Parts: sequence; structure tokens; C-alpha cells
Amino acid sequence: MTPAALRLIITHVLSDYSKTIVSSELPQNDAQANTLRLRSDVERKRLFGLTSTAPSQSPPDTGIYTPTAGVLTYHHLHDQAQKLLSAGWSVIVKRVS
Repeated sequence: MTPAALRLIITHVLSDYSKTIVSSELPQNDAQANTLRLRSDVERKRLFGLTSTAPSQSPPDTGIYTPTAGVLTYHHLHDQAQKLLSAGWSVIVKRVS
């Protein structure tokens, strides 16, 4: 039996609603059950010591939403996706504004 080809999917559309639907349904419909989802909003909070449900207390362009924080977040997402792909997982990266 040949394993399914690995995939990297990056969602980047204007409507957060459609990103959520697509990025949620793909792993659920994966017959091989080898697709994981990385969400930029969750990973950003983790980088700054917050839980995924904790309010950031950061207005736009401050705190965890500075341009530098954005660069760190996207480097982190890249690194995590690369590690997961290397370990044999398909990955969906959901960009949340």
C-alpha cells in the first residue's frame, strides 16, 4: 500500500469564514488521517506565552501584532510546517488576520 502524497495547503482569502470552513473540513475528510492544521492566531499566541483562548490585550500594531511579531509568527509557522511535513504529515496553514 502506497501512502498518500504529502500536501502543504496555505489558506489566504479575504473572508475568514471560508478559510475556517475549508481548513476545518480538509483534515476531517482526509481518509488517511494524516493532515494537521496550523492556525496563525493560535501559533502567534503560543509564541508570546498565551493560551489559544486567552485575549491578547493587544490593539492593532502593538504587542503581539507588531510587524516584528508578525515576522516571528510566520517564521514559526514555516518551521512548524516543515517539521510536520518531514515527519510525514500533510499540513494546512490557516492565516488569520
